[in-house]
Amino acid sequence: MDHTYIQPIDSQAAWVGPDVADSPEVTVVLEQEHLDELLQSVEAAKASGAPLGEITREDHPLPRTQPLIAEVLHQLTDGYGFSLVRGLPVFELSEHESELAYWILGSHIGIPLPQNARNDLLVHVRDQGKDYQDPEVRGYQTTATLDYHVDGSDVVALLCRRAAKSGGASRIASSSAIHNEMLRRDPELVAELYRSFAFDKRLPLDAEGPGFQLSPIFSPHQGRLSARYGRSYIESSQRHEDAPRLTEKAIAALDMFDEVASSPSIYLDMIFQPGDMQFLNNHLIVHSRTEYEDHEAYDLKRDLIRFWVTLRDYYEFAPEYAVSNVTYQA
Repeated sequence: MDHTYIQPIDSQAAWVGPDVADSPEVTVVLEQEHLDELLQSVEAAKASGAPLGEITREDHPLPRTQPLIAEVLHQLTDGYGFSLVRGLPVFELSEHESELAYWILGSHIGIPLPQNARNDLLVHVRDQGKDYQDPEVRGYQTTATLDYHVDGSDVVALLCRRAAKSGGASRIASSSAIHNEMLRRDPELVAELYRSFAFDKRLPLDAEGPGFQLSPIFSPHQGRLSARYGRSYIESSQRHEDAPRLTEKAIAALDMFDEVASSPSIYLDMIFQPGDMQFLNNHLIVHSRTEYEDHEAYDLKRDLIRFWVTLRDYYEFAPEYAVSNVTYQA
């Protein structure tokens, strides 16, 4: 691609960490009227006995909470690309009740999606003692520092039930801000990221079908930028003989992406409190996690619940990157 046609992204989504760290716009708090309404829906869902996948937003309207939900959606689609909802009383709720509250609120954000081949709709992010260097291991199963990546949905949400003993910050960065800084430094390397890269699906080598998917990292759309990233998935794609080989220039572009994203002048660290729900737009935000030390006792160990949704109206923004076209999972 001729880099002379690549322009800086000028939108609120092109934020840098120091500018938004203390912004009140990115955090909304569940007030008592919201909690009363949400927990009434939890009790109704429990009484119905319906499985999680059959509990819909139509079953559980949240009229008093709609202004808060609208603010979250605004930030996800037209604002910074992320939002933190604070105040779910997880210590007063059972695990199942916490999941129901999270599910009902999340279903008002978008359409829930399965996250793996088992069709799990909620995934507990806990250390399972696995090795992140294993190409068939997914990062959330370890305590390791995670590379910057996006998940296979429009929006990824995390509910914190228990925090780690230390570390484990959610580190996020604006894809547009990374793009703009790379463009300032080296336009030719930015242009490289508009080309297609192979992303490993992390399937066993003997699995049927292609083991990787091709996608550009940066994709422009109507003056905005949709980004897809996952360095470890790009690198592990090279285990497939038919995957396009990484060139020196492509590696240099990936190196610059990581260097820029890892700068304190770009990223934002978010330290979760129990009851926090973080929502990230995967088209606009890349995320990682710092290494953490966990508690010894199992019932104290770090526990986040991950939730994937597709935004009902998001296809108007980037229909060619609808979630149905995304198959790799972080």
